[in-house]
Amino acid sequence: THTQANTHKHTHTHRKLPMLSDAEPLLSERNADGHTSPKTRRLLVVLAVLCSLVLLISVVLSVLLALSVQQDTVDESRTFSSLAGYCSHISPIQPAELAERRELLSARLSALNQTALWLESGAAMFYYTGVQWKRSERPLLWIQAHNGSAWFVCPRFELRRALLAVQGQAPVLTWDEHLSPYPIVAELLRAAAAPSTTVRTLIGTETRYFVVRGVSEQFSESQHRPSPEQHRFSHRRETFVDRLDNASEQRDHASEQR
Repeated sequence: THTQANTHKHTHTHRKLPMLSDAEPLLSERNADGHTSPKTRRLLVVLAVLCSLVLLISVVLSVLLALSVQQDTVDESRTFSSLAGYCSHISPIQPAELAERRELLSARLSALNQTALWLESGAAMFYYTGVQWKRSERPLLWIQAHNGSAWFVCPRFELRRALLAVQGQAPVLTWDEHLSPYPIVAELLRAAAAPSTTVRTLIGTETRYFVVRGVSEQFSESQHRPSPEQHRFSHRRETFVDRLDNASEQRDHASEQR
């Protein structure tokens, strides 16, 4: 019985092997003489035709797209043809013009009794210095004092790039990455205010809040006085906070009466 079972098992196994070997790809079917069968040849022809059609369609679409782009370019050139050479007579802003802007700024700061204007990279820095700088968590700062002195403050590892951008128009001070730039800025503002111990500054409107806070924390209230614009803003903010506190107190009082 055991021998019959084994014989039956081997017979069953041998029956499966031809089935596995028969699972050949259709493309490998051949006649007895070794040539490709007609069925396989027909399939290859169909595949070749389909590939040719796909390639042809791709070429046609590429040509149509190129013609469309060319037509759009022609239309745009016709639309703005009147603007050709509109600014050709205008030369780029020269360093002398930037220096004149900074001189006017220093005079305005003196007239307003302000120690300096300081800001970080942005449109205002580009207007006064021509320096364009992408912002990051490590700011590039610029200080223009009322007496004409100016400084840049940048991370130490950015010194070479900053020197190329500044083009020698002002000293560039650096700060190590593990330290803070705000004490350097505060020291420069104190130097610009000397011999007075009170620092009055204007801050660029594009300067981010965390930079403003970092510099402000380097001064006591008696050392640093905000400009009239900042004072009005602080007064409005304090008034708004007082109104919120009064409203909260009135609400709590009404709740207690209930």
